[in-house]
Amino acid sequence: MDGEAGFCNDADGSYSSNYFKPYDRIVTDKMPTFKCNTKDNLFTTSSNTNGNEKLTYPIGLITIDEVSFAGGIYDISNNGYYLYTGLNYWTMSPSHFDSEGYAYVIYVESDGDLEDQAYLSNSFGVRPVINLKADTQFKPDGDGSSTNPYIVQ
Repeated sequence: MDGEAGFCNDADGSYSSNYFKPYDRIVTDKMPTFKCNTKDNLFTTSSNTNGNEKLTYPIGLITIDEVSFAGGIYDISNNGYYLYTGLNYWTMSPSHFDSEGYAYVIYVESDGDLEDQAYLSNSFGVRPVINLKADTQFKPDGDGSSTNPYIVQ
């Protein structure tokens, strides 16, 4: 894990309508992507010149695109995909500002659907993620459980 991967908050948007690209992609167009359009929005460690180099550690929050690829759908309940937890949790994907200036972030609702109608002041959980390179090796001892986890080499 050398921090080569990044985490895209994708905060670009059409500011005249107050909506950000993740909202357009997931709610309007239903077209998730793993691509990040600007270097400023790609949070990386200082060892990675492909992003903004603002992270100390290569750890981020899950994005709405990742949840969508796993089976999350905007405004449709789904408890049959592996990211379903039965709890509300934030993503790092911005949604919009309302007319009073309140910020909204897309989140996963307790019934597994994707939503964007909660103020940032709500107390939801988070899903931290790390990105690993394709050639990352694991010690063969672990089984992935909490008592015997995989160990990244």
